[in-house]
Amino acid sequence: MADPAASAQDASAPQSYPSPTQATRLPFYPENGETQQSNAGANASEHAQRALQHEQRQYYEQPPPAHMTVSPYAPPNAHAHPSQPQPYPPAMGAPQLPFQSPAQQPANNSADPSPKVPRTKVSRACDSCRRKKIRCDAPDESAATSCSNCVRARVVCEFSRAPMKRGPSKGYIKELAERLMRLEGVVQEPGGAGGGSGMGEIERMRRELEMEVGDMEGRGEKRGWGMVEGGDEREYDGVGMRQAPMASMAQQQQGGMQPFWRPGPQEQRQEVASAGYEGEVTSPTFDWDEEVLAEYHRLIHQTFPLLPSNNMRLRHLLTACPASLREAFLTALDCLVRTFPTTTLTPSPAYAQSIKRAAELLAQYPFDAPATHNPETNLVYLQTLLIMAMESDNHGPATIRGQAGPSRAEWLGRAAGVAGQIQVNAISASNPMTGDRDSSERLARRAWWILFILDRWHASSTADLLKLPENSVVLLPEDQILLGESTYHLARLSFIIGHLASILTTTKTPSTDVMAPSNPASALLGLTLSGEIDRFRESVESVWGSLNLVHLSYHHVHLLIKRLSPSTSPPELIGHAVKVATVLNSKLTPVTPLNHHFGALAAMTLCELADVETTRQEAGEGLRSLEEALGEGRGLAGKVRSEGWDGAVRGLVVGKREKLARGERGGEGGGAWDPTGLTRFGYLNALGLGVFRSG
Repeated sequence: MADPAASAQDASAPQSYPSPTQATRLPFYPENGETQQSNAGANASEHAQRALQHEQRQYYEQPPPAHMTVSPYAPPNAHAHPSQPQPYPPAMGAPQLPFQSPAQQPANNSADPSPKVPRTKVSRACDSCRRKKIRCDAPDESAATSCSNCVRARVVCEFSRAPMKRGPSKGYIKELAERLMRLEGVVQEPGGAGGGSGMGEIERMRRELEMEVGDMEGRGEKRGWGMVEGGDEREYDGVGMRQAPMASMAQQQQGGMQPFWRPGPQEQRQEVASAGYEGEVTSPTFDWDEEVLAEYHRLIHQTFPLLPSNNMRLRHLLTACPASLREAFLTALDCLVRTFPTTTLTPSPAYAQSIKRAAELLAQYPFDAPATHNPETNLVYLQTLLIMAMESDNHGPATIRGQAGPSRAEWLGRAAGVAGQIQVNAISASNPMTGDRDSSERLARRAWWILFILDRWHASSTADLLKLPENSVVLLPEDQILLGESTYHLARLSFIIGHLASILTTTKTPSTDVMAPSNPASALLGLTLSGEIDRFRESVESVWGSLNLVHLSYHHVHLLIKRLSPSTSPPELIGHAVKVATVLNSKLTPVTPLNHHFGALAAMTLCELADVETTRQEAGEGLRSLEEALGEGRGLAGKVRSEGWDGAVRGLVVGKREKLARGERGGEGGGAWDPTGLTRFGYLNALGLGVFRSG
C-alpha cells in the first residue's frame, strides 16, 4: 500500500509536461502505473467514461479555429516555438491506458479518448448541389421532392452518384469567359465585323459572367475557376492568399495524427480509386451543325426570334433536356432550314427519315419520364413544335393536300395546348431593359407571340379556326424591346388579322354570314376593320420607309380587309397589290417565313385584276415585278423547280403573263368578279388545292 503522505505530495505537485522533442513517449499522460489505478467504484468509472466520450465527441465535431497555427494538443509553451514538431494524441490503434477518476485526471482535462467508431462519409447532396459545392436540403434521394436550389435553378434534382470532379465545375463559366475573350479579340481587330452589336454582346456576357461569380460568392463558394490560364484550379481565401492556411497546417501535421477535418485512410483510398473519373461528366456532350444555326439566324430569327441569340445559351437549354427531346429539336431545326425556299444549304438525302424521326420523338416526349419535365424542357418542347409548324409550311401545296406529314394546323394546335398548359403568356414584373434577354421567362414569352402570329396568319390564309382566343394575351410596350421593332408591329397587325379570321368563320353558311349584304352589321364591321388598319398606319409613320416587313404586312392586311366586302371595286385593290409586288422585288426586302403569304395573295389579286379593263395595265406591271422577284431571288424565289409556295406562285404568274402576251382575256365585264370569294375560301387553300383559276 502506498504511503498516504507521498500520495498527497504527488497530488499537490505541479503538473509537468513532456519535452516537445520526446517523440517516443506518450504525451500528456503520467507514466507511473501505480498512480493510474482507480480506487473509485464502478459507478464513478462509468460516469468518467461517459464524460470523456462526451468531451471527445464535442472536440471532434468542432472545426479548428481559423487562426490556429499549432496543434491544440501542444504544451502551453509550444506557441512560442511553432516551428518545432508538436506531439499529437495517439492514433486509434495505439494501446490505451486505464481510465482515471475525475479526481485523478490532470488539470488540463486531456484524458485518453476511448476507441472511436470509424466515420462513414455519407453524401446526401444531389448532383446539381455537388457540382456547385453548396448545401443541399433535399429530404431524401427519391427525387420525388426537389431541393430548393434545383427548384430555383429550374433543373432536375437527381442523385446519380456519378463520380464528380473535386472543386468547382469549370464548364459553363469557362466557356463564357473564352467566348468573351474571342468577342473582344474580334472587336479589337482592325476592320472587324460586329461593331456596336459586338460591343453589346460583350457587355451582356460580361454582366452574365459577373452575376454567375457573384452568385457563387453570395453562397459562400470559393472562386476556383482557373478559367483561361491553362485550366488550373486555384483556391483563394478571403484576402486572396492562395492556399496559405492549408499549406501551414500541412507542415505542422507531418508525423502526427490526421486532424478531424481531413479524410481518413479509408476516404483517401476512395478518392484515389475515383481519380480516373475526374473528367467533366456533369453534362451530356452533343454536336450540332454550325451552318444550320447560322442559316436559322439569317432566315428565321430576324422575323421570329424563337431561339436564344447566344448559341451558348441554347446549348445550356438543350443540355438540360432528355436525349430524345434534344434529338427531336436538332433534327427539326435542320429540316426547317434545309427546306426553306431561299436556303443556301444542300438538301438532306435522308430528309424523309429525319422528319419522321423528329415527329416520333415529339410524340414520345409526354410519356418519357414525366417526373423529369421542368419549365425549361417544356419550353424546348414548345419551340420544337413551332419549328415543325414552320417546317411543314415550306412544302407549299403538298401541306394543304395532306401529302407532307402532319399539317401546319395540327402542329399549331399542339403548340397552343402546350403553351396554355405551361402558361408561357404570363406577364412578368421585371424590367425588360435589364437582365438576360435570353432568360427562360423571356424566351417563353417570345415563343407565345410567335405562336400567336403564326396562328393568325394560318387562320386567315386557310379560313381555319383560331387556336388561341382573342383575349389570351395583351401586347405591352415592353414587348417591343423583347421582340424587336419589326416583330412587335407584326404582332400588332396580327390582332387585326385575328379579328378578320373570326369574321371569316361566320361566312361558312348563309345564315351566319355577318358580311352578307343583307346583314346591317356588315357595313359596320367593314368600317371597324378599315379604321383599325388606318390607325396602325398612323402609328408607324416614323419607321414607315425603313421596315419592309411592316410595309408588306400593312398592304397585305389591307388587301384582306378590302376583299372581305362584296362592294369593293377593282381600283381599290390594284394599288395595294402592285405595292406588294414592288417591295418584294426590292433587294432590301428581307427573306422571311411570311413572304409566300404576301406573294400568293398579291399574285392572285393581280391575275384577277389583269382581266379588268380599268386595271389591266397596272396589273401587268405588278405581275412583271413578281416574275423578276421569283427569277432573281429578291425576297421570294427558291429553287427553279421548287414544289413549295414559291413554285406555285411562279407557275401562276408565268402562266398568266403568257396568256396576256397571246392576247387572251378572261372574266370580261367585271360583273362576274366577286372579291370576297378568295378571302372566304382562304387564299392559300385556293392556290394549294387548285381551286383558283386565273382566267
